[in-house]
Amino acid sequence: MRIDILYFEGCPNHEPTVQCVRRIARRLGIEAPVHEVEVTPSDDPAALKFLGSPTVLIDGRDIDPACREGASYGFGCRTFAGIGMPDDTLIEQAIREALGGGAGRSPVAARDRSTLYCLGAAATAVLSSACCWLPLVLLAFGVTLGGVAGFFESVRSFFLLAAAIFLGAGFYFTYFRRSVCKPGEACATPNPKLQRFNRSMLWVATVFVIAFALFPYYSPMLIRTFNGGDSAAPPDAATPQATVLATYRFRVEGMTCTGCAAGLEARLGRLPGIASAEVSFDVSEAVVRADPGWFDPAAVVNTVQTAGFKAISIPQAPAAAAKR
Repeated sequence: MRIDILYFEGCPNHEPTVQCVRRIARRLGIEAPVHEVEVTPSDDPAALKFLGSPTVLIDGRDIDPACREGASYGFGCRTFAGIGMPDDTLIEQAIREALGGGAGRSPVAARDRSTLYCLGAAATAVLSSACCWLPLVLLAFGVTLGGVAGFFESVRSFFLLAAAIFLGAGFYFTYFRRSVCKPGEACATPNPKLQRFNRSMLWVATVFVIAFALFPYYSPMLIRTFNGGDSAAPPDAATPQATVLATYRFRVEGMTCTGCAAGLEARLGRLPGIASAEVSFDVSEAVVRADPGWFDPAAVVNTVQTAGFKAISIPQAPAAAAKR
């Protein structure tokens, strides 16, 4: 983008107009230099497109659309709606018009495109791990929709692929693709601040995508840490200190990731009479050690169902009881 301000020596509105144009350009993220062109009586006003001092030209066009056709060029002072310098609105509209015109892409459009890719990558990454975090969120609000988690697990690979495509497009347009611009077009004047913003946003989105894509793998550690590091119920009046414990096994259906197993393990460990609980996602099984006098298998089944899964009791082996 090229910005020219034409003036004659001694014009009182010359310098205020220059400062106004520079201020508006900075606000819009434009770093195009402002060229100050002094016009003398010996110059040809028509050749310079000089409509009086000050005249502001953006890419060779006057900022006032009404003065572009049939203009009366001449050497003298210029007024804009009765005042000696253009107002902010007229200057801003002319800059935005120049940014949106031509074959080149404006910095504003480039920022919107980069934002779109980053948001798309982040959104698809969040959805790719919904099979793991969604059941936990729903449980926090007392909602149980195990089938929803299963659906997201079935389409997880598609969301991960979409996130990778969005990130790839973002890196391509930010680091590798070069716009073909003609002299004077908006994209011919790169904005370093905007470029740094786009790159920073892209890397933040990359970290965000990786964090959510790997969430099913590290979520068990977070869940166990949040729940105190183990699945054993704390000793209190509701959990007697038994001398003999029995082992009970349950088949658990519907889990979609290790995070589901860790969350379920913590919930089972807090049931009365249960000394410890282990839930395995790999074998779809829950193993609890409990006091037979206090243990209620129905409580385990109900807890698993409340979490959105299905539990089936596995018959005990003859030697299920063992000394603590």
